[in-house]
Amino acid sequence: MKINTVAIAGVLLAAGSLPADSEDKVNVPAVDFSRGVYPIFVEHCISCHGTKRQEGGLRLDTRDAALRGGDSGKAIVAKNVSGSLMIQRVTESDVVLRMPLKKPALSPSQVRTLRSWIRAGAVWPEKRSASDGRIVSDHWSFQPIKRPSVPATDSNASDSNIDPFVWQRLKGAGFDVSPRAGRRTLIRRLFLDLTGLPPAPDVVREFLLDEQPDAWVRLVDRVLASPHFGERWSQHWLDLARYADSDGYEMDYYRPNAWRWRDWLIRAINDDMPFDQFTIEQLAGDLLPEATTEQILATGFHRNSLKNTENGIDAEEYRVKAIVDRVNTTGTVWLGLTVGCSECHSHKYDPIVQHEYYGLFAFFNDRVDESQITVPVTVYDRERIATARRKYEQQIREAEKQLVRAKGDDREKIKKTLQGLRAARDNIETTASVFQRRSKPRTTRVHIRGSFLERGDKVSPSIPAALLQIGQSKVETRLDLARWIVSPQNPLTARVEANRIWQALFGQGLVRTPDDFGTQGDRPTHPLLLDWLASELRDNGWSRKQLIRQIVTSATYCQSSLNRPEYAERDPENRLLWRQNRFRIAAECLRDQYLAASGLLNDQIGGPSFDPPLPEGLAKLAFRVAWKPDAHHEQLRRGMYIATRRNLAVPLLTSFDRPDANVTCTQRERSNTPMQSLAQLNDPLFVSAAANLALIETTRTSGFDTRLQGMFERCLSRAPTTSESEIFRHLHRRLLAAYSDSPESIIAPPGVEQREYTIDDAAWTVLARTIMNLDEFTTRE
Repeated sequence: MKINTVAIAGVLLAAGSLPADSEDKVNVPAVDFSRGVYPIFVEHCISCHGTKRQEGGLRLDTRDAALRGGDSGKAIVAKNVSGSLMIQRVTESDVVLRMPLKKPALSPSQVRTLRSWIRAGAVWPEKRSASDGRIVSDHWSFQPIKRPSVPATDSNASDSNIDPFVWQRLKGAGFDVSPRAGRRTLIRRLFLDLTGLPPAPDVVREFLLDEQPDAWVRLVDRVLASPHFGERWSQHWLDLARYADSDGYEMDYYRPNAWRWRDWLIRAINDDMPFDQFTIEQLAGDLLPEATTEQILATGFHRNSLKNTENGIDAEEYRVKAIVDRVNTTGTVWLGLTVGCSECHSHKYDPIVQHEYYGLFAFFNDRVDESQITVPVTVYDRERIATARRKYEQQIREAEKQLVRAKGDDREKIKKTLQGLRAARDNIETTASVFQRRSKPRTTRVHIRGSFLERGDKVSPSIPAALLQIGQSKVETRLDLARWIVSPQNPLTARVEANRIWQALFGQGLVRTPDDFGTQGDRPTHPLLLDWLASELRDNGWSRKQLIRQIVTSATYCQSSLNRPEYAERDPENRLLWRQNRFRIAAECLRDQYLAASGLLNDQIGGPSFDPPLPEGLAKLAFRVAWKPDAHHEQLRRGMYIATRRNLAVPLLTSFDRPDANVTCTQRERSNTPMQSLAQLNDPLFVSAAANLALIETTRTSGFDTRLQGMFERCLSRAPTTSESEIFRHLHRRLLAAYSDSPESIIAPPGVEQREYTIDDAAWTVLARTIMNLDEFTTRE
């Protein structure tokens, strides 16, 4: 029997059962400092041996100081466990002497980790700056972005600078690229990725007939110019912004003007607003010199945080919660860091101490107030304003009648009421929720253990020291913070955004943890490619569209998504990018597919959110939610415009993994459940869409093959194969026979045109539902 001597030795060492002269000879694997040792220091040691305090002259938050030791000698002696005072003190049997003082002893596994780390040489990946003593992390994502050279290849198959980075990795692993996908697949992939809608059959036919060498590039430019591009890519940002049309918490009050920031977002993305400007306006548009209404409206990004206005609450507590959310969201969205871990204590893995967290907190606390601004009236406001005026007119008429009948002092009271009603009628404003600069600054203090009631040291707005480059100027205002976030001195933002764009076009990023570029996150699968993309984004005007254009015109993007078993066994997650990824489209886009393919889609861009129908009784489960479905034509708008109530999830979207709006979401889950299949079969909207698709083709043309081909082209951007045509023909015959035997079973789906619904209509509706339930219809190939 083989005995695990390493594991036994580790247990004996932790228990102190091996003699001192033998423990240094035990072969135990090395421990990663960032993942294993640093968290122990942060949790148990740095409060007494860190920046603020150095008990016994020992400091453990920097490498040089830790290896230098304290008043009693060297705490850490590389490759010498028995000679390291740290190990002696953490294993001391006398509780008066054992470290950490007045706290529980380290666990055996923690002691084992420290021993293994010292025995392997006490490798510490952080060093101190010689000029100012600040820590500079060696972690990959904190390093300056250096534009890498494009690898040389022996192939002329691509003009893209992206492909050589991928091909180099594939060649090194003994892999080949997959063949280029067919034109029908490519155009459908492009439209779904860039607009969230399927290509119209005539657009597909036009592309198939275009034999010019630049046909694909011209199609890409055409789709990038579509106003629906702004809608699809806004959806990605709405997830990050935790956008909702209600406040959250128990009352979940409706936010009637939240959509105005969403409309700003769509405009900004369609206009290809440079990402640095896009960032600055959302974080600090109100602080820009001579800020426009649009720039101030952009700060609605952080007004998407939850808000509690219930009676009896502590308003300061929930104001602080909102600021915490804004700090954490900013850290996740732009820096790709889990800064929220430092709210209650110093980060256990990344070099962010608690004081630095509240330095970030101060940017959103000391000179920030929530505010409302008046914005121009849009076409979407006119009906609402007319309704409000009619309401005021009715109240004015009632008051005038009362005035005629009133006598004495009551007349004066009614006159004042009338004056107020007329003023309100004549001065109906449209407003939006934004930030504004506070005239009197607040004082920011550390919240001890994260409690806003226990205030500690006073802090000023600041950026974590490990993220600041040497010589960086002071960052004092929210505008300074926004400008630093997109400055060359910050290497994170360009990497995070480039990775996010790649994720949207491949289903997964080059870094698989888009919310964590810290030491606990995944390293990039293609680090040189990521830095090339980040430098391309940053150095070419921060153009989102330009980077997308470069990616979708690459051979890597245009690969077939077909599986290759010989490669899948070696690289099951396709980390080397030997094919395109195949994945189900997002919940809102799935709904849009049904509407677009059936000809029902109302493609109005922007405007207020709408309330869809809900299952009977569902709205009553959410406290104080008034739910009245909007007009039918409103319900046919894109899924991104469905009203998002934080306490009332729309079942259809939730079934297909739409995230809630309470916290930022950097990557949606993709599940595969029976509930999804049932929803596709039974949801009234989906059934109506199938019926309308069948009626369109029945009205447009005659002949089984022509009708079937029309439905396939609308839904799948291709014609049916011979075998598929035979299967559907056989199904059609069976349906006609079944409905002829039981005509009473035919029920016209809701929403179909007002006309006689025949046996043939019912049969074709089932055929349409079958196509719309194919995996190919709901999947981006």
